[in-house]
This record gives sequence, C-alpha cells and structure tokens, in this order.
Amino acid sequence: MTPLEEVQRIKAELWAEDYVPESLAGQSKSKVKATLNSLPVIVAEGDSWFDYPVGIDVLDQLRRLWGYRIHKFSEAGDTLGNMIYGTTIRRNFEREASGLYFVKQAVAKYSPKIVLFSGGGNDVAGDELMSYLNHIFSPASKSGKQWLREDVWNSALNQMGFAIEVFAKEIWGVNKSVQIAMHGYANPVPDGRAVLNFPLGYKFFGPWIRPAFARNGYTDWRKTQPWVGRLLRDYNDLLAATSKKLGSRFHYVDTRPVVGDYDWANELHPTNKGFEAVAAKIHNQVLSKF
Repeated sequence: MTPLEEVQRIKAELWAEDYVPESLAGQSKSKVKATLNSLPVIVAEGDSWFDYPVGIDVLDQLRRLWGYRIHKFSEAGDTLGNMIYGTTIRRNFEREASGLYFVKQAVAKYSPKIVLFSGGGNDVAGDELMSYLNHIFSPASKSGKQWLREDVWNSALNQMGFAIEVFAKEIWGVNKSVQIAMHGYANPVPDGRAVLNFPLGYKFFGPWIRPAFARNGYTDWRKTQPWVGRLLRDYNDLLAATSKKLGSRFHYVDTRPVVGDYDWANELHPTNKGFEAVAAKIHNQVLSKF
C-alpha cells in the first residue's frame, strides 16, 4: 500500500458512521453512543486545511480525536471570493453556485451549533501573492527595500474582511443563534517545498510562495520568510478585528502559537501533527464549550 493509499484508508475509517474516536476507545457502546450524541453538530466550509487529500487535515483530526459530526463543504484550493460570492463559471459562462449557498442550505437542514470556516490562505499565496509584490528592479521597490505594494495589499485585506462579514451575516440570516469559528493561518516556511517533490527539481501541487518571490527577484527564501510572516500577521489581525466587530457569535482561533517551523509538510500545509495541533486548538477554544 502506498502512503497515499494509506491516507485514503485512514480517512475512510475516520468518516465511517460507526467510527469510535480515540478519546472514547475502550468505553462501552452505550457510553460511546451517549457521548457522540451529545456533541454539537458542525457544518464546515473551507480550503485545503479542511480538505487535504494527501494528509490527515483539521476536520479529519476532529473526527479522529473526538468524533464530531461534521457536514463538510470544503474544497482544496478554494478562495474566499469563490466560497462566498461564487467566481467559478462553466464553459458557457454560466456561474456555479457559491460554497456559501450550500452552507446556508446545510445550516437550514441540520441546525448546527457551529459553522467552522477555513479561508484566506489561497488569497495570500500563489498568483494572488504576485500582485502584492514590487519587482526588485522596479523603482517602487527602492532597490528591494519596499517589497510590498502596500496599497494593493491593504485593498485586498479590506475585500477579504468584507467577504468574511458577508459570510457571517448570511449564515445568521438563516439561523441567528449559530456560532461561527474561523481559524487564522500559522507562519509557513517558504522554502519551495511542494506536495510532491521529485529529483531534478520536479514538483507537483505547489510550491506557491517561493516562486512568487523568486519571479520578482527575491531568490533567498530565508530573507522572505519574515515578509511572509508580515502578511500572515496582517491577515490574523484582520480576523481578530473582524471577530471583535461581529461579536460573541464569531470566534477567531489563532493557530500561530501551535504550528512551528518544523510542523510544515510543504509551503501551505502542516504535517499531520501540525493539523492535529490546529484541531486541538479549535476544540479547546471553541468546540468544547458547546
């Protein structure tokens, strides 16, 4: 069995209806049933932190450790714009429905206590990141000292904040009592690792961060690592401010304290242990209160 096949086997086991989480191992059937029935129902929308085909992601870990009942609508690679507004079109230019459309349907159907939301990582990395950078030879960069296009970045942050507010208010339009929890992202290591890395520099599914900086003349990833940290700090600050603005029904979970430099499988995704740490933070800070 290949490593990927083993991951798929584990995921299938975790999401089986009769799965018993590790926290209840050895308990009687009646105890397991009573505990699982007492857990809050969850609806989840998000990106690859909630839908990572080659690893045990955050939602998988929540199932593995505690057995939460989760109706998930997450999709690897998704952006805030597509999740909330719907930016995908068919070949005839007809729009696909947004992720929010399906989440609202699920909230109406399942009456969850909590909606988990993972979004924004793909709005910072990859092609989007290119638009935030001054080329090192551009006069605006001042010989590389002004690497960030502050006006473009701040405008993007504002748009992200507006989108998150739309998401929350639309959910509350369906069920005003549902809680929403959204995690921030930890500081990645932009060293050029992809999901799949082969000899002679062949890479698949990534990398996302180092290429954007390299194309703009910043080839030393160690120099750009604190710059990436600056972008993630701004985004986490945005989430904290948005949480304060939206009130007690919106919970921001800061993952930076629990995911360190050695907890990354590649430039965007933590290792299984890293995802476990994020799941534990969400559980301890939010889910266990319900």
